Amino acid sequence: MKNFRSLTKRIVFLLFSFIFLSGANFNTLAQSSKQVGTTGISMQEQQIDHKRRDDFHRRDNHKKDDYRRNDKKIKPIVIYPMAEDHFNIFLSKIKKVSFKDVAEEHNISVTQCIRIFDESNKIERLPFTRAICVDEFFFGYDHKGDAQYPFIIVDPDSAKIIDILPYRTKPYLESYFRCIPKEERTVVNFFVSDMNETYRTIKKKFFSQALHIVDHFHIIKIFNEKLKYQRLEIMKSYEKDSYEYKFLKKYHKMFYKNTAELKQMRKIDEKTGEIFDWELELKYVLRHYPQLQEIYFAREDFTYSMMKLEDRYKTFNKMDFYIQKFEKSTNKYVREIASTFKNWRFEIVNAYSKNDYHFCLTNAIAENMNGEVKKLINISYGYNKFERLRKRILQSRSLIKLILQSSMMKREPST
Repeated sequence: MKNFRSLTKRIVFLLFSFIFLSGANFNTLAQSSKQVGTTGISMQEQQIDHKRRDDFHRRDNHKKDDYRRNDKKIKPIVIYPMAEDHFNIFLSKIKKVSFKDVAEEHNISVTQCIRIFDESNKIERLPFTRAICVDEFFFGYDHKGDAQYPFIIVDPDSAKIIDILPYRTKPYLESYFRCIPKEERTVVNFFVSDMNETYRTIKKKFFSQALHIVDHFHIIKIFNEKLKYQRLEIMKSYEKDSYEYKFLKKYHKMFYKNTAELKQMRKIDEKTGEIFDWELELKYVLRHYPQLQEIYFAREDFTYSMMKLEDRYKTFNKMDFYIQKFEKSTNKYVREIASTFKNWRFEIVNAYSKNDYHFCLTNAIAENMNGEVKKLINISYGYNKFERLRKRILQSRSLIKLILQSSMMKREPST
């Protein structure tokens, strides 16, 4: 009896040892024991199952040896193609890489690719320089259904992204800039942003020594918005089937072009071959609608006069002249422009005054970054984690200067 018990113990021990070495778990053992007791699996079927299981684990171990032996060998595989991805995206090249593309190229799963990327070292922000441009971009909606707008900080000198924050709200920005040493914040001499009251509050509180410059694009955008509201108001006075209504709706973009751009635009009717002159059409429309004419030429006159970048005293006089002129207008939209200019008077004067750069500082670089970030989000069909998106964007900041230089070379006319 004792010999029988010892023999049974040895058989059970060998059985468990075999199962452990072959990679099976205790759940598999329980299921197999139930199947043996109920259905009665033959020895030949068991041998076939063991062979299939051995082949499966042999292939799985082979993958582990190739790709999971050392994470240091895998991380460059995942990280560097992402940097190459940004280089191709910003230069509008053919190849646009996603996590799935990298995983397929190196024969690893998408989940493992994302895990290695997330576990890589956190990318720190760059130090502040004498000029910073701030802006926001749309990221998605949170669990409450509210839109989320991350905050981006760009250095216009080196064309590099300094940092990206998940929120643009006033409490979050205050807590972020409060953690930055005062010695570093005092280095900033120019603070460029749009007409957001939160940004003006942040500038006054943490960058009091810097000049707050409002982006030129957002100043012109005020005129374009008022043109849009005036055009829609005129359209409502006509029937939807009328020629005037259809014309103002179809050719609304010509109101946002200046006269120099309209001279270069030509449109040929495919049916009649008639040449459509945008400049003549705009003059004809403005002649019939004095309300549109007043806003359009107010924008043209203001832009031409203020872009000369004179000293602050002359710029202040010009600004006060246009504010008084717009306030006397009978058009309510022109008076609204005067009210906005009066509220942002100092920031607009800083934008059109002479500075160390000898040209008008704008948020064009930050706006360009936002466009490329949107491309990156669309390629990846969105991001669930903001930190993952931030890491992918900051990963490419060392390449952006080269990218912008090459794009500027493409725009230069050939001699």
